[in-house]
Amino acid sequence: MEEQANAVKRIFTISVSGTDERQITAGDRDVQPAWSPNGEWIAFYRDLSGADDAGLYVMKPDGSSRRRLDSRGAGYPDWSPNGAKIAYDCTTTTHEVCVYTEGGGVARLGVGYEPAFSPDGARIVFVMAPGQGGDVDGGIYVMAADGSGRVEIDTKTSFHYTGLSHPDWQPCRGACPPAPGMPTFTKRARPPAILRASVGPGFTISLRNKARRKVKSLVEGRYSVRLRDRSRRHSFHVKGKKFDARTTVPATFTGTQGWQLGAGKYRFFCDAHPRRMRGSFLVARRPYRP
Repeated sequence: MEEQANAVKRIFTISVSGTDERQITAGDRDVQPAWSPNGEWIAFYRDLSGADDAGLYVMKPDGSSRRRLDSRGAGYPDWSPNGAKIAYDCTTTTHEVCVYTEGGGVARLGVGYEPAFSPDGARIVFVMAPGQGGDVDGGIYVMAADGSGRVEIDTKTSFHYTGLSHPDWQPCRGACPPAPGMPTFTKRARPPAILRASVGPGFTISLRNKARRKVKSLVEGRYSVRLRDRSRRHSFHVKGKKFDARTTVPATFTGTQGWQLGAGKYRFFCDAHPRRMRGSFLVARRPYRP
């Protein structure tokens, strides 16, 4: 949230219970905070025209690790669903839609204001002001995430009535279907990585990747686990912070499970023989590199 007093704007966080309010920025005009999809970063705009430290920033939820991504005017940041990109207003000689990509680099996608990624990350909705880009009346537009295929979907935007118009998307699962007559920009989502978990029939237990190498470390995310419990005397039990999955004694199991693994240390073992049959692995945070 933003707090304003005597034209000073700073960013705070607060729990939904109304407690634990914390100020996390100290600039005079820090505005428009936007959480990353994984909740580990906040993008915001430091609105100080002509100042050396103005521009688009990201920071941790406690205000630490603050970094500037773009020194130009940069309002209304919006994250792509996978957290790898941020779309925002950028001021060059005019207002444009820009996209910052993880790993560095800013792509200028053409004139426009207030962009927002679609739930599948394939499209961006944005506003054109009256007279901008040859549009006399202004309007709401949709384009592919790379800036191609611009299509006007509403010729009566509220932009010229209020000075503000912030379009947004209805949530949808997976790839969002376009409205009738709209071009399709959707891309297939990548399937989860494959792991192979095995226990028995002897006193053996293992977790391997698709190449059948023992797993020592992973990156947080969703995994498709092909699990084989081949002994009624054993079980495969994996445990981590807020994660617990297992087979049971005295049953066998062959099938596939979906594991959503967050960052942290995990251990796997047989419930009947936890000291003799065991292993562990680490899951690292998916890096964000501004």
